[in-house]
Amino acid sequence: ILFPKTWAWSVHMPHIVHGLEKSCLVIQCTFSYSSYPPQNPYRIVWYQYVSRGYPLVFDNKNPNSVITKYRGRTSLYNGTYRDCSLLIENLSLSHHGDRIYAWIDPENVGWRTFKFYDVTTLIHVESSAPKPSVATSGGCKIGESITVRCKTYHTCPRYPPSLNLSGIEKNIGTEDRLEKRSLDDGKWEITLIREGVVESETQEIECSVTHSGGLSASTNKTHYTKCDFQKPVISPTHDVAIEGIEKSFTCTVNHTCQKEKPNIMWNYKNMPVSVETQKGSSHNCETVSTLKLKASRDDHGKTLTCTSQTTEGETSEHITLKVKKEENFFHVITPVAAVLGTIILFGTACYFVIKKYKRQIQELESRSPNRILSRLSRMSRRHHGRRKEPKRTDGAKSKTCESSISGTTGFSKPRFPSPKNETKAYNKSFENFGCSA
Repeated sequence: ILFPKTWAWSVHMPHIVHGLEKSCLVIQCTFSYSSYPPQNPYRIVWYQYVSRGYPLVFDNKNPNSVITKYRGRTSLYNGTYRDCSLLIENLSLSHHGDRIYAWIDPENVGWRTFKFYDVTTLIHVESSAPKPSVATSGGCKIGESITVRCKTYHTCPRYPPSLNLSGIEKNIGTEDRLEKRSLDDGKWEITLIREGVVESETQEIECSVTHSGGLSASTNKTHYTKCDFQKPVISPTHDVAIEGIEKSFTCTVNHTCQKEKPNIMWNYKNMPVSVETQKGSSHNCETVSTLKLKASRDDHGKTLTCTSQTTEGETSEHITLKVKKEENFFHVITPVAAVLGTIILFGTACYFVIKKYKRQIQELESRSPNRILSRLSRMSRRHHGRRKEPKRTDGAKSKTCESSISGTTGFSKPRFPSPKNETKAYNKSFENFGCSA
């Protein structure tokens, strides 16, 4: 008789549950029956399993009868039909090691119908929070999208833990997603999902969790990405180098890694080389090697090669050198320079002569301005007012003048009469003297 009754009832709960100190703990419990139904299927009582007696863990009708360490901390989690799940809040280390069980409608369903104390749950209380897990997918190269999952397990769905991610920024316009699901072993799983972009070759991702009650934990993960290196490019490609004159050639490699840089080499050794890396747009970098090449005539037609060495291997680029002889302009420059020199010397000499002449005039004017003007006036008249003497013919008698008073021989007209009385003196001579042939 006992066996059919026993088979008519069943209770399901986990054998062991793990809870965090100061947090809450939910013990999942369900029951079913095919016969001998309870009068009140919502009447649920929990007991602590001991060798003798029935210490109360939860009893809604007799809350004051609950043992001290559970009093005021226990309640039914769902309270729905055929659900006997128990919620324990503010879990304490004193609960560690307790084995408890549920009894459905104990006033009407006896141990002969179903031995409820044969289905128990052992409580384990942890004093530290377990570390969450971090998983990534995608993001193999810098600039690519990456999905990060921060996940942890818990036994307190009433007050689930909070998760936080750092080290990966969210994509613009996206929000983090939170997924929750119940497991069969009395645990719940919570996962924080973030869509981001890889920004460097190594990124430290941190996932942290904080449980109700204050216990927290975190996990770090380093995400490594592959660097993307482009083929090197030489510039200029078609310019002509002048023999003996230094010319610059650049070899440029675009890449996504900021810390790892390409090793750029030239096939022309013992030439000045400089290397510079700059951060470009978005997540790209640019490494430029500049070669200062002084080509000779023998380099014409030879190959200039640039090689980029990276973790992914070697890539090269080359161009053909074009070298021409240096042009000589001395045959044009020499005569032009001579003419310009002559002009400069002549102009300089004229400048100093004029300057000296002006200085002398200024000195004379400062001494006696009227005297200078008179002198300059006489010099001007002397130069422009001279008369030319008439030409005498051979054998002609010269005319002489005798004085009408003394009879002495007269005199010729002065050669340089005074400019002030020239006319007056000339006329007077004819009045006072007589002329004879």
